[in-house]
Amino acid sequence: MKFFYWSFGLVVVLFVLVYLISQFGQVTFNKKVDQDIDNILAEVKLEQVEKITEEDLEDLPEPVSRWLKFSQIVGKEKIKTVRKKEKNVNKYIPWQKTDNLK
Repeated sequence: MKFFYWSFGLVVVLFVLVYLISQFGQVTFNKKVDQDIDNILAEVKLEQVEKITEEDLEDLPEPVSRWLKFSQIVGKEKIKTVRKKEKNVNKYIPWQKTDNLK
């Protein structure tokens, strides 16, 4: 009976240890990504403000050029950087459920 309690306790401790290691890895990874993003954004020079001109639109296909002119983009500041955060959410179609993979 002591062996059962001892082995159950060992399994619980192992699960907790694996959970803590995975959390530590996730926090470390997120900190590294944030540092990399900060380094990249620090290199961008925002002092030089450039405006979009008609000449910038000349090399674009005609429908794109017309759409940008219609959206009144001419005369506005050019975009230097963009930061987008995404969250991955897997949505399954009914026939893609894991029960059907057996």
